[in-house]
Amino acid sequence: MMSTTRQLRYLATMMI
Repeated sequence: MMSTTRQLRYLATMMI
């Protein structure tokens, strides 16, 4: 589940 959080943050950074 930790991987999911890391991927979510990565996607958010790209969106920003």
